[in-house]
Amino acid sequence: SLTKVKITDSTTGYRAFTAEVARDINYINTFTYTQEQIIKAAKQGFKICEVPIVCRKTRESRLFNNPFQYAIKAWINIFRIYRDYQPLKFFGQIGGIFFLLGFLLGIYITITFILTGVVGGIPRVILSMLLMLTGIQIILFGFFADMLHK
Repeated sequence: SLTKVKITDSTTGYRAFTAEVARDINYINTFTYTQEQIIKAAKQGFKICEVPIVCRKTRESRLFNNPFQYAIKAWINIFRIYRDYQPLKFFGQIGGIFFLLGFLLGIYITITFILTGVVGGIPRVILSMLLMLTGIQIILFGFFADMLHK
C-alpha cells in the first residue's frame, strides 16, 4: 500500500480532520481531494483512523455517469501523488525498465554477433543504445527530482 494505512473505503467524501491537517496539506488535483488527502496526511506523519458507520442504500452518482470514468481519474491522481512524494522510486522504476529493455536487446545483439559474426542490423544497435541512454536519463531525472523534494 502506498500509505501503509489500512483503509477500507478511501473514496468516501465524509472526513474529519484537524486544523493543522487542513493548513499543512496542499492539493495539486482539481478533480478530487479524497485519495490525495489520505496519501499526503500519511506521508506527512499525521495519524489516520477509520470509523465504521452504517449507511443507507447507495444512490446514483450526481457527479459521474460512469464508474470507470471516476476510477481512471482517481488512478491518475494517485499516480501524480506517487510521482511527487517518491520521485526516485517512481522515475527509477520507469528508467530501470527502459535500461533493462536496452540491455537485453544488447545481449541479444552480442550473442547473435558471437554466433554468426554479423551484428544483425545497425538499427537494433541504435535502439539498444537509445533505450539504455533513455533509462539512464530518466533515473538521473529521478535523482534530481528527489533532491528538489528533500
